[in-house]
Amino acid sequence: MTASRLPTHFGDLDLKIEPRPDGQVIDYTIRITPRGDQASRPFEKIVLYPRVPGGKAISKVTRDGKDLQEFTRDTVILASPLREKEIRVSIQAERW
Repeated sequence: MTASRLPTHFGDLDLKIEPRPDGQVIDYTIRITPRGDQASRPFEKIVLYPRVPGGKAISKVTRDGKDLQEFTRDTVILASPLREKEIRVSIQAERW
């Protein structure tokens, strides 16, 4: 799924969500591009609520290739995101 230029309080959102064929990993690509005064608005975090196949828990998350510890069973928190920079997130489901 791809969405472009979705207006938000912090800027236009470009979002790409790609589940991998094995169903165990979901890849996200996120970019926020501010317009006007949006660049001066505090932007502390992005919260993702991925729909992991089969209702499985999230077991591992990477952000730009580095392990991320800020996640729960079904929520990922991206602290201090940068605007106008592409953020790549991979979410891995637990294996049953």
